Amino acid sequence: PRCWWWELFDIARKIFLLSIIIFVAPGTTSQVLTALLLQACYTFLTAIFAPYETDTDDFVAHLCNICLCLQLVAGVVLSSNIGTSDGYDNTSFTNVLVLMNILPFAFLILSIIALSLSGPAKIA
Repeated sequence: PRCWWWELFDIARKIFLLSIIIFVAPGTTSQVLTALLLQACYTFLTAIFAPYETDTDDFVAHLCNICLCLQLVAGVVLSSNIGTSDGYDNTSFTNVLVLMNILPFAFLILSIIALSLSGPAKIA
């Protein structure tokens, strides 16, 4: 495969986001911004390398990465109280977060349905 190293890169990102990030200014907005920066770089690299075998897999991965970036942006907004100081209700941010979590799964289900309706895959 063209991007055999991608899984190692992805595991390193996950380890950083899940365990190493707790040591970066714990409990501050800087911690979330650091995670956002890493995730944005990863999203950019995913778009450039397109490491998965099919375009649909690449698109779903890219969609999930964009959703995670947007969730981290919402985390910055919530942790810095920007929403409440500007007169926004935190309920709207919560609804957006729920929608962003549902969106990739909805696209995946629609993709599976579309593939099943198109018939069996043809082998060259």
